[in-house]
Amino acid sequence: MEGQPQHTTNPQIPAKQNIRLLLIIFVALILSTGIYFVNLDIKQNKKAEEIRQNYSRLLEQGEYQNKENYQLAQDSLKKSLDKIYGRVDELGKQGQYIAAAEELKKLMTLFPENKDIPQKINALETVRQEEEKSLVPYYGPVQHIFFHPLIAFPALTFDGDLQSNGFNQWFVTIPEFNKIIESIYAKGFILVDIKDLYEMKKVEDKETVVPRALYLPKGKRPMVLSIDDLNYYPYMIQNGTVHKLIVDTAGKIATYSKSSEGKETISYDNEIVPILDQFIEKHPDFSFRGAKGVIALTGYEGILGYRTDELQSPLFSKEKEEALRVVQVMKESGWSFASHGYGHLNTRDVPYERLAADTQRWKKEVEPLIGHTDVYIYPFGASVKPEDPKFKFLQEEGFKIFCSVGPNPYLKYSDQYVLMDRRHIDGVALILQADMMKDLFDSKMVLDPVRPPLKF
Repeated sequence: MEGQPQHTTNPQIPAKQNIRLLLIIFVALILSTGIYFVNLDIKQNKKAEEIRQNYSRLLEQGEYQNKENYQLAQDSLKKSLDKIYGRVDELGKQGQYIAAAEELKKLMTLFPENKDIPQKINALETVRQEEEKSLVPYYGPVQHIFFHPLIAFPALTFDGDLQSNGFNQWFVTIPEFNKIIESIYAKGFILVDIKDLYEMKKVEDKETVVPRALYLPKGKRPMVLSIDDLNYYPYMIQNGTVHKLIVDTAGKIATYSKSSEGKETISYDNEIVPILDQFIEKHPDFSFRGAKGVIALTGYEGILGYRTDELQSPLFSKEKEEALRVVQVMKESGWSFASHGYGHLNTRDVPYERLAADTQRWKKEVEPLIGHTDVYIYPFGASVKPEDPKFKFLQEEGFKIFCSVGPNPYLKYSDQYVLMDRRHIDGVALILQADMMKDLFDSKMVLDPVRPPLKF
């Protein structure tokens, strides 16, 4: 009738489906952002129960919603669930069966009626048990090697300025790293998580460090890999490293660089993290249960290329958000983090009070970005003895495994700490310590001709 408002002919759906639509959108949002799986522990099932109770109450309200939107919400939920299942599959491929099962158990708190989830959990447990039968005990030394960020642009590095010789001493190039990893893999090494070396147990009502027995695939030898100063300090960027790590549109770690002419480059083959990610995809037997490496971070010029130290900067929130995203993806893919001190101070030489202030600042600015870590990697490799008050202070701050630098594998346990030496892989090792590297690689085959002679 003329003058009356015109109604659309879109079909309507009942109130229960409308409220279900709202819940679906809400759950899909939670799943797609990852918030649920970052913050919800299995013990916190009451959160999921609250969601279900609220859902039941909402079903009794009377509103209507367009069927097309309802279907869109259903599709959104399916995509989110597919993403979670993809994550579970990835964990399974890495041999992290327990972690994969935990993800599924969390999912069950929202979808208890889903019969597929328990079946997937049971299947994971079956595979885990079969793998356990194939592992053998390992009693030999545990290697620990470390690098600095790679020389990505050697023309900037070896330009004859004051920094060139330092980079020549302490860094390696992309071709060198690739050859080193190929050699280490061919020699039967397998990357292990540094946390797999010990566990905490109560002994006579006291929390005690206990060596953890290593069971590995037959013929494999354990190795821990770490990277120091993956902060991308401005002086490093100016002298040939990439600018920062980023997460690409597919959720993978890549690098970002920008030339002096303004040319932007995203790459997967000029830094250790994405190179190793891809290498392990091709050679999954190079990683035990998804382990990759330990990132030792300072804080005085931010982390991973993000200036998270500039707390008053208008860009701080954005820098922090992007850094958190990179950290999350790295952790999910097998990387872990360690403290390298806030200001890269020499632990042995610095006064106690300055070390304490430095450590507390690291815990205030860096720990919230990477999460708690009990691994302390000494700047300059300058360790202190366990009876030193500075060592005891670091223990009180929660650190339990302390890594310095040495020429050979070294691993010592106490009931309250672990001491471990790392072998430096750099220009000095390649050029001056070739004989000491023979158990890992042939320096003559590795050395990049782009390097100028070392100066002393």
